[in-house]
Amino acid sequence: GTALALGAAQVRRVNRELGLALPVGPDQTTLAGVCLALAQGVATAGARLVAADGTEIEVLEFGARRVRRVRLHRAAPPAAATDEPA
Repeated sequence: GTALALGAAQVRRVNRELGLALPVGPDQTTLAGVCLALAQGVATAGARLVAADGTEIEVLEFGARRVRRVRLHRAAPPAAATDEPA
């Protein structure tokens, strides 16, 4: 599924509420900070970034040198293994 969030949203809260495992660190306390860290610089509108947990972060709005709004795309769950031979 997807979720919309503000760049100023606290990563710990987003992780807790959406069941994600986005990175948290000194420069990554907000979703905007995560975007900047993943982009290794400025993450402008239209950027699609992938976090270590597989979550895709799409930057929807960027202004005044900051990420304003993002769309989070959850990583697809791994396919279930079957006992049938391939």
